[in-house]
Amino acid sequence: MKIAHASIPADDPKNVAHVLAELLQGEALPFPPAGPSAWMAWSGDGALELEVTPRGNVITFGQDQGWTPTPQSTRYSEVHLALCVDRPEAEIIKIAEAAGWQVTVERCPNPRDHDHLASAVFHPAQSADEHAQGLAEAIRTRHTDRLAFEAPEPWADIEQQLRTVLRGAATYLDVIDDDGRSALADASRESEQDRLGDASYRYELLWWTGRSGSETGVPSSAIPSRTEASRVDVARDFPTYGSGDRRPQVDRDHSKILVLSTYDDSRDNTLQCGEALSRVLLECTAAGLATCTLTHMIELHASREIVRRLTGRRAEPQVLIRVGRAPEVGQAFVLTPRRPLADVLHLS
Repeated sequence: MKIAHASIPADDPKNVAHVLAELLQGEALPFPPAGPSAWMAWSGDGALELEVTPRGNVITFGQDQGWTPTPQSTRYSEVHLALCVDRPEAEIIKIAEAAGWQVTVERCPNPRDHDHLASAVFHPAQSADEHAQGLAEAIRTRHTDRLAFEAPEPWADIEQQLRTVLRGAATYLDVIDDDGRSALADASRESEQDRLGDASYRYELLWWTGRSGSETGVPSSAIPSRTEASRVDVARDFPTYGSGDRRPQVDRDHSKILVLSTYDDSRDNTLQCGEALSRVLLECTAAGLATCTLTHMIELHASREIVRRLTGRRAEPQVLIRVGRAPEVGQAFVLTPRRPLADVLHLS
């Protein structure tokens, strides 16, 4: 059994429908049966429709059957929705904030369900500022770029912004300096060399990168060619290569490499590191920068220890991020497909 559609009231149906459509990776459309102010949100796979009607409109039956305004209505009712969506928590928060909603997040709300990482409750708030709007727009364009980058100038301002938004978080931010870059590149190559004989690891990478035309996996356009890969010193080595020679004017990768670490590997701290990662990626995208997330050096103890030493901390490194400028402006890119919405969306 599945729910095909549901109707909810709202003071601003159009705004609410657009937010829901963004969360469901679908589209918002007018819903004429409930009046000129009513809207509906469709999920991206077309499996779910949420009707958003003006508050106080009720369905009547009989001779005058239809949606009818009532003089008495209240913001408080038993109507509510619990939506489970396949999106990072930080993206959900930014979508809500861009709509002027406040968000209350409860992490790991159900100790019996380790897959339930967080719950978010939305509240009315003031209008979103320009920066929040920019972060919401960045969700649509953020993607992993595995090619070489130009330097992310002006870096001092960008780094200060990243440190400001992560202040008070359970995640440490470090930037690998030029002196540590060669050691990091060596660690990257050694970690890939150590896995040449790991058949399961190579097969899994091949499964994700060799599925041309599939609804899952990494798009072939996101995989660098051998020539393109040779210009990036810190990168995961894929069992297949793309073709072409994009960005030949970038002689080598001039990115800054960031490391996000936590006090330990506990579930709560790694979850908060994921939140920090999403925020860093969105902030960089909103600033016009390209990013590439790296975890292959974290997956093996020896290379993870090298990353730890380069940060100068005892904390546990969780993820690295290359940040730089891509010389192309406004170039089209292929988004990595998401899992079918029906696999991850439930109403209760």
